[in-house]
Amino acid sequence: MNNTTRRVPSALDGTKTAENLRQAFEKEAVNFAKGSIFSSAAQNDGNMSAKRVLDEQADNDKRLAELWLSYLDEIDDTLENLGELAAAKSILSSEYYPVFAEIADEEGFEEIGEKLRLASFAKSNHTKTLEDEQEKLTSPASAYAESPDTPWLCSACGYIVRGNTPPERCPLCSYPAEYFKKI
Repeated sequence: MNNTTRRVPSALDGTKTAENLRQAFEKEAVNFAKGSIFSSAAQNDGNMSAKRVLDEQADNDKRLAELWLSYLDEIDDTLENLGELAAAKSILSSEYYPVFAEIADEEGFEEIGEKLRLASFAKSNHTKTLEDEQEKLTSPASAYAESPDTPWLCSACGYIVRGNTPPERCPLCSYPAEYFKKI
């Protein structure tokens, strides 16, 4: 589901506050992403103190982004959230990244152009995965395989089992069936 038609609550509709909340969300979301990336860089540099600070602040930024988005009434149930993210990733893969890749090529940045094309492909895969997850929610039976030899990966510990369905609990780490995915 593409939630571009979603509206802020009537009390905020058309207000400067709604506009400010949207900007605050976007800035905090960017800070969260950058903080997470910079934390990895600090870890790679061996600076665990800076990593901890960056992780903590990135988590703070994420929580603020979530708060501002909730005031805008843009956090829905899981099915709608999956649909919104799938639609956004589909637009990235089909409209943005291909154009960005062409421009990079034209400007002589072939490596960046190729990375943008690869990112477009990855976003297409993300879209498919999110749509598959939506399908599981609307038709739980579709999550199961027909073959008794279907491999299932526990995303908690990496254990692999085979069968028509995942086990109720992972034999290794005891996490529930929801942690298994077909591979």
